[in-house]
Amino acid sequence: MIPQIGDVVRKNSGGPKMDVDAIADDTGHLRCSWIDKEGNLHSEMFPPETLAKVEKWVAPQSTLSARRR
Repeated sequence: MIPQIGDVVRKNSGGPKMDVDAIADDTGHLRCSWIDKEGNLHSEMFPPETLAKVEKWVAPQSTLSARRR
């Protein structure tokens, strides 16, 4: 399955998790963005066949508000 805008991906060869934020109409390449360990934002185009979707991390819901009731 080809990743879509909003998906989290990683290069098949490894590397950081990246967000797909655009798809080029002419080539079908995906623009992916990620933040490195120093906090720098990067963005690069990749052919979709070089990427694999990964699970999105979702923060667990806090039970603190439920306890205050």
